[in-house]
Amino acid sequence: MFDAFALSNICELMDDKDTYKLFSEVLRTAKPGARIIFRNLMILREVPEDLRNNIAKNETLSKELQQQDRSFVYGKVAAYTVSK
Repeated sequence: MFDAFALSNICELMDDKDTYKLFSEVLRTAKPGARIIFRNLMILREVPEDLRNNIAKNETLSKELQQQDRSFVYGKVAAYTVSK
């Protein structure tokens, strides 16, 4: 079981089905309270809607991280917490 995930540019070449598989596996292998940082370049993917009860976006931290991000290429930087 993992307590942190860094997903950067990983969904750029995935369709919605593969994105769902990815986040399902993150949820399956995550410890309760695990943290996720999720960065996208051009294709702004989100955690699939039916997994959001267990993978919750921390809006405040996400905004802080986006503002502090020094890379000019990322369209999205977001933080999430896993609950089971």
